[in-house]
Amino acid sequence: MSLGAADLGSLADLAAGLGLLDPQGQPDGSWFSEPASRLKSCISNPAQRAGLLRFVDEVIGGDDATTDDRGRTWLPLVQHDKPQVTVSVVVDAAPEGWVVIGVGATLATADGSTPAAGLRVHIPVVAITKDGHSRPDGPLLPGTPDGLVEISVQLTFATPAPGEAGLQGVNLTAVVPTAAGPGAGISLTLHGLQLPGAGAPQDLTLDLSHPDQLATSARLPAACWALR
Repeated sequence: MSLGAADLGSLADLAAGLGLLDPQGQPDGSWFSEPASRLKSCISNPAQRAGLLRFVDEVIGGDDATTDDRGRTWLPLVQHDKPQVTVSVVVDAAPEGWVVIGVGATLATADGSTPAAGLRVHIPVVAITKDGHSRPDGPLLPGTPDGLVEISVQLTFATPAPGEAGLQGVNLTAVVPTAAGPGAGISLTLHGLQLPGAGAPQDLTLDLSHPDQLATSARLPAACWALR
């Protein structure tokens, strides 16, 4: 009789991460013919990566892993309550040829406070190539064109009454390169922007690294008027 995911409990996620179980949760008999290959793919293979992240998240405890607006998984490692500081391992599988493992930190005001403020920093550290891909610049990301450090500041306000002008939040994000080539970028997002008499609030994102494009935004004057 073989053991499946249902028989292993929380260890099933570890077994899936190591490639011992297939995506259906059944033992993969081919693992023993190529164990080194399966272990190497624990990050590059989507199913193995998901299992490994679930196992690490459960073993570490604390807050659950979260996914940000760019699809990156934040896995909390160290947390402090006063002030609210969290240091995380960040996994980004969005790049076509590799998975990025980085370090992230967040600083936030107390839960439930209004207005609320938060700071988020993400530093990509290493790239693990996916199957069939290579990376000429090597695995380390700092000092390469892909080693972009992201710093984001968020402000959250009380929700305005229906029909009244208001703003639910502001997000200012700066992208800082660690190598020559890509330029720095900065963007401003107005969340829940509500104009007088408008049916529903909307979000507005402005690319501040290209000032010449701001004048062509037909919605910018209305946004500025609403914030007077």
